[in-house]
Amino acid sequence: MITRLFTRCLWLLCLLTNGLQAQHTQSVSLPRYRFRFEAAQLATADNCSFSRITVFNRQSGAVVQRIVVDPENASSLNCQLPVSMLLQSTDPNNDAFQDAFVLSFSAATNQIYDLWLFQPGSRRFRRGLTSLSNPSVNQSRREVTSTHQNGLGSSEQSLYRYKASRFYLYETKSRDFDEQIRAFRVVVKRLVNGRMQVVRRYTEQPQ
Repeated sequence: MITRLFTRCLWLLCLLTNGLQAQHTQSVSLPRYRFRFEAAQLATADNCSFSRITVFNRQSGAVVQRIVVDPENASSLNCQLPVSMLLQSTDPNNDAFQDAFVLSFSAATNQIYDLWLFQPGSRRFRRGLTSLSNPSVNQSRREVTSTHQNGLGSSEQSLYRYKASRFYLYETKSRDFDEQIRAFRVVVKRLVNGRMQVVRRYTEQPQ
């Protein structure tokens, strides 16, 4: 569902560090704020490293927020990735305000995102979760699931729930292939009395 409190146009700009014109521009339709992603070109021609995100009020053109990316955590991405991968509109906390998954790393089986939550009081975005792998959302339950694929069917899954204006880790499930038994060993941990505790162990046959 697209709401009125986001941007109608998102511009992804890969900029050279010396201030030359952008290499390319991509846009996507979202409601009322405009995002501009600035990136320094890396040694490989097709790669960009995000350095700053500027958020504009689309109607007035005023800058409402500048997000400076820590150089050590800057994302190295292919500048030619489709905008549908670079940013995804979402509402995982089910508050009727559009939030955003912003891509931070891309690999063959894992797309890593940060979740930025819109704050209606300040009209700004804050980072809610980081390093989410292939995230999925259950909006009605206010849950975000991160699933990291490790190869040979092994995976690490983390389930986050929303409470008291923040997401917290509620459950993890690790799935590792055991060569000796030729099956997956699965361990489920859950938040119990403020600590992650093992609640289930079982084996699972390959499909």
